[in-house]
Amino acid sequence: MRTPWWSARTIAACALVTLALAGCTAGGGGEPVGSSGPSATGGTATPSPTPTPTSAPEAVIVVASVDADGKAVTTSGYVNGIIEDGGSCAFTLTSGTSSVTTTTVGRADTSTTSCGQGITPIEKLSRGTWKVVLTYTTVAQITVDSEPMSVEIP
Repeated sequence: MRTPWWSARTIAACALVTLALAGCTAGGGGEPVGSSGPSATGGTATPSPTPTPTSAPEAVIVVASVDADGKAVTTSGYVNGIIEDGGSCAFTLTSGTSSVTTTTVGRADTSTTSCGQGITPIEKLSRGTWKVVLTYTTVAQITVDSEPMSVEIP
């Protein structure tokens, strides 16, 4: 199942609005809704920590270029907002009605999921401009697409 790019962002925005509204006061009295004011021991209520919002997943192409020897196109990328092993990275090169896909396995690193390098033999591609898109499919089958990047095949 393919999830539109805006779905995760919309959910994250709604969560942030909900958290923001939870801190509003009722009737302008200065006390948060549900607060009983100072405790029986004379202190004040301890505020709860605010959860850190997570970013919406974003696939990013780092490299899409013809190798120096002209025998292959190397692609690489990563996914922000997801840290996991085992997802599928698909580097799809498209020109007109032609399409070639090279896949790799996602690997968790400290802050992202790395897609490593995809190597596409040059003989699979005709001369001209090709668009490259990285599609990452999580272990839970959520799909994230990158913005396209162009590569010129000589």
